[in-house]
Amino acid sequence: MPAVVHRSASLARRLAILVTVLVLAGCSGDPEPETTAAASEADHRLRAGTDVTLTAVVTTVVSGNAFLIADADLPKQGQLVVSDTQVTVRVTGLVTVSGRVEALDQTALQRYGVSDPQLLDRSGGVAIMATAIRRYLPEADAHHELRPTVVDQRFRITGTAVQRK
Repeated sequence: MPAVVHRSASLARRLAILVTVLVLAGCSGDPEPETTAAASEADHRLRAGTDVTLTAVVTTVVSGNAFLIADADLPKQGQLVVSDTQVTVRVTGLVTVSGRVEALDQTALQRYGVSDPQLLDRSGGVAIMATAIRRYLPEADAHHELRPTVVDQRFRITGTAVQRK
């Protein structure tokens, strides 16, 4: 009989240790993550006077001197880009634009071939005045790798440096 009591006491002790470990493990763990702030929409508007260089997708060709681009860091309706020189870009084409963000009025936009006043409003009232635009075209080979092509001829690429003509 003493062996049976010893086994029961040993089993009860092991069960008590197991329960204690499980309770402590549940209490000492890292707290569940909680939302620290309410979700809000980020402000993706560009500020006038800012110099920018960004790569984005062309969504709309407005004229030979103006087009809209889209990217996650830009307004949802797209960002207007204008250039003093004719630019040949394609819808869904990838471009890298360098220039200054400027607040323009409708009269100034007309010289770039922009006649719809809503385009400027959708871009937050500003447009990127492009000083250099690079478009990326697929190579003719089977790999379809992207290669840069200088569109704005006021700049010349030599190696990795860009020089103004």
